[in-house]
Amino acid sequence: PFERKLLLRLILISVSLVMLGWFTINQYYWVCILILVFVFYLLYDVFQYQRRIFNELEQFKEAIHYRDFSRYFDVKRSPAELKPLRESFNSICDSFKNAAKEKETQYQYLQQILSIVDTGILSYNLSDGNIVWMNEAIKNMLNLPHVNNIFSLEKRNKELLTEIVSVKTGVNKMISLPHGNKQVKTLLSATAFQVDQQQFKLVTFRNINEAIEETEAEAWAKLLRVMTHEIMNSIAPISSLAETLKKLVEESILNNELQPSYQEDLQT
Repeated sequence: PFERKLLLRLILISVSLVMLGWFTINQYYWVCILILVFVFYLLYDVFQYQRRIFNELEQFKEAIHYRDFSRYFDVKRSPAELKPLRESFNSICDSFKNAAKEKETQYQYLQQILSIVDTGILSYNLSDGNIVWMNEAIKNMLNLPHVNNIFSLEKRNKELLTEIVSVKTGVNKMISLPHGNKQVKTLLSATAFQVDQQQFKLVTFRNINEAIEETEAEAWAKLLRVMTHEIMNSIAPISSLAETLKKLVEESILNNELQPSYQEDLQT
């Protein structure tokens, strides 16, 4: 509807200007004055219409700039020519609102997952060393409170800081970390990524002490099974021959056969 109204106003302005020229030529000046007033009114109406649209666009721009997607543009009480525009603005704001809500939900879900995993995760900015995120596992593993900058680790554990900074992307490195009264074997790995022209490094700490101990225990059990099998294979014929000899000695005693002087030793 507002397009038809705008087109109608433009047509009226064009016709009025043609009539103004005709009446001016024929010296109907009082009619010319009325036509001029009408033309000015139409121009002012078009100007007001454009200004309302500009104000609506400014409000929408402000809402997008400040991410105020809760703003609602009243459609029912708006002029007819602004209703389609406000409906479009409300639709766009709803889309942004749903996208932001979904993103926040995914972020919270990811936060919960990363907070309960056993692997320690640490992410920091490569340019200034500011820590972006660290989970609870890394705090417990390193026995550290929350730190804001990676280089603040130098006072607590300089060797650890050196290992974190020097570990290369895509390369796994095994280090020993003090935990209580013992050293814990930890697998260190890193990856790098870029966001908004800023580079970040994500380092993971995986406790492999239990895995190593379990592997060693399995290796010992396998070795014992192999050794037991080999020993039993060697003992079996000796045991069989000893049993046979024992029976022969017992039969000889029962038959009162002449025994050598080493009978008791042989029987033993």
